[in-house]
Amino acid sequence: MRRHWRRSLLAVPVVMFLFIWTLTTHGKYSVSGDEPHYLIIAESLVTDHDLDVANNYARNDGRLFGHDRLDMGLHAVRSRTGRVLSIHDVGLPLMLVPAYAIARAVAQYPSEALLKRFRMDRGLFAYSLLGLLLIAVTATGSALLASGLSGLDRPGRVAFLVLAIGISPPVVSHAFLVFQRWWRSSSRVSWSGSRSSRPEQATGPCCWRCS
Repeated sequence: MRRHWRRSLLAVPVVMFLFIWTLTTHGKYSVSGDEPHYLIIAESLVTDHDLDVANNYARNDGRLFGHDRLDMGLHAVRSRTGRVLSIHDVGLPLMLVPAYAIARAVAQYPSEALLKRFRMDRGLFAYSLLGLLLIAVTATGSALLASGLSGLDRPGRVAFLVLAIGISPPVVSHAFLVFQRWWRSSSRVSWSGSRSSRPEQATGPCCWRCS
């Protein structure tokens, strides 16, 4: 029984990761809307070690993550001290700094010729690596949720339920985007799993059929 459950538990994040990843290989609204402006904050933190994004927009740093000629527009304003600060929250970019720095570094290794074969450049490749990380985090959250619900029903049914949640909006539509809703969706899934796995939960009725 334990082996069967472990297989089902492992299948949930693997299937979810592969499902969402295949979606990203088709047309999607990547590096659009607010997303590149969160990434420009991360770029400023990694390269300049500050939150002033004026020079990042000026030197077209958007190309470093696949958004060439990124226009600042109304996404940043000049403060009283003269710095140009983004209007978006810095929490998410701050969390992504280590992953963003690694993705930027790894993107320097493939040759331009190799990247062109896959219709990519170094910026898009770095962005793709970052997207894979976000999908992995979301898939891990689904595994935590499945683990937390393990005492409610049969492993197969629990796995099916968690997968149904994971491949449905809003989770699937934000799993690969650098956006605040990604953090909300992933954290809610992970929080639900950890809450369901509390000891006091396990000492109650085994499932709704037993109550």
